[in-house]
Amino acid sequence: MASPSAHSATIELLQSHSLTTLVQRELERRILEGDLAPGAKLNEEDIAGDLNVSRGPVREAFRALESAGLVRTEKNRGVFVRQVSIAEADEIYEVRAGLDELIGRLLASRIQPSQLTELRDLLKKMQQAARARSVEDYYPLNVRRAVPTAFPSRRASTPKSWRPCRGATPTAPAPSCTLTPWKAATACTRR
Repeated sequence: MASPSAHSATIELLQSHSLTTLVQRELERRILEGDLAPGAKLNEEDIAGDLNVSRGPVREAFRALESAGLVRTEKNRGVFVRQVSIAEADEIYEVRAGLDELIGRLLASRIQPSQLTELRDLLKKMQQAARARSVEDYYPLNVRRAVPTAFPSRRASTPKSWRPCRGATPTAPAPSCTLTPWKAATACTRR
């Protein structure tokens, strides 16, 4: 049996978020972390059972995820995790390159000396992981450590544009282009 504090936390969570939103966030997390692979068929009944909810919130979550571009619905076939084409990935990286430049400029003008030291250390680790083509080591450093270090006000909520690339696999090369804002910030900052 769960503790009273666990029940209180559950009630508080449900008071601040709809069940559909919670299901949507969990499915989004699973997609972004690769637990649900691109092209995988999502079974409404299985997911409802897995999350211990009725099928209604799962159905609504599927609609929201489709609007967000994470899943696609095929008539008479079901819901599938969306696959990103090479051309679309190229377009995403072009946009990301522009954002990375902006992030580097903003960071260079705002970073504190202690943050700069920590960021330089992280950059070295990220470069080592990129050279080793280790996605498992690279992305946690980039997203979970570098962004909060550089932008402390973002600790609670990392913008989606800075999250790991969807569909990255352990055999895919770590995209060194995501090192760009951190390299630019550390190179432009002489503190």
